[in-house]
Amino acid sequence: MKPLNKTLMTSAAALIIAAGSAFAQDTTTELEGDVAAGETVEAETEMSTDVETELEKTAEETGEALENTAEDVADAAENTAEDVEQGAEEMAAETEESMEEMGSDVAEGAEELTDEMEGEGEMAADAEGSLLDSDMAAAADMQISSLIGTNVVSQEGNDVGEIDSFVEANGEVMAVIGIGGFLGLGEHDVAIGLDRLTVNESNEDGEPTEFMVSGYTEDELKEMQEFDAASATAIDGELSLRSAMGS
Repeated sequence: MKPLNKTLMTSAAALIIAAGSAFAQDTTTELEGDVAAGETVEAETEMSTDVETELEKTAEETGEALENTAEDVADAAENTAEDVEQGAEEMAAETEESMEEMGSDVAEGAEELTDEMEGEGEMAADAEGSLLDSDMAAAADMQISSLIGTNVVSQEGNDVGEIDSFVEANGEVMAVIGIGGFLGLGEHDVAIGLDRLTVNESNEDGEPTEFMVSGYTEDELKEMQEFDAASATAIDGELSLRSAMGS
């Protein structure tokens, strides 16, 4: 009996030991599984945290980039507006300066032209005055009416006509001479500047009795264009040549 009991007890102990080993192995396996699962969860949690952190960082960087871009655009727009305003002010200043320079040039040109015209007028007056004081001196202070009908000869000394009147045309005093004809019939009237007319003969009182036309031949005088009385103004016969010429 004792050997059988001993054997049974030995077998039961072995079964208990085996069962305990199996339980320990299962518990260890379960613990290892739990640890592995925990590590996985922890890893997933860490990964989620990392992704969230990266997304937040990316969002912050994107926001900063957009903010910087907006600031750059605003600065560029402001600089462009300032450049446009400055360009407009400079253009306006240049335009005003150009207008002032142009106005000064025009005023200066007008003043020079006025001075030139005055100078030419003075020269013409001096020339006319010199003319009346020399070649036409004998007729300068006589009434124009007393000179009407005075004989006129060509530079060759041939009779060509007589003084019909004195007129003013284009600011110049001219003598109208009736060329050719007989007793006033068939005359060809021409206008001659006083610079072409000289006193050729005078009487004892110094009054001119004959004028001579210089610079034209008799044939040239006959071929000259007919004088148009409508293009000139007749000078009052009571005036003298000097008064008519304003000298």
